[in-house]
Amino acid sequence: MQGEKKQKILVCAYACILEKDTGRSIGGEYILGWEMVRQLGRFYDVWVLTRAKDRQDIEWSLKKSPMPNTHFCYIDLPNWMNFIEKFQGGLQ
Repeated sequence: MQGEKKQKILVCAYACILEKDTGRSIGGEYILGWEMVRQLGRFYDVWVLTRAKDRQDIEWSLKKSPMPNTHFCYIDLPNWMNFIEKFQGGLQ
């Protein structure tokens, strides 16, 4: 099976961080998104749609804990939708 091409998976993980670039741990939805992507990357070629404002933290985390076969595409909600994060469950 060596040389076999991996199947591609698209993941939408709005919250996806291992930890902040300050070294501060993150919990909840962020860790769930990160672990889902990490586990899928073990078997598939993973493309992740996630928040542009988390790019620095994601790239910092990838330096500490690389994820081969995983590609991040950074996007954000339009500014007029930012209010949604203020509500319970807004990240979901």
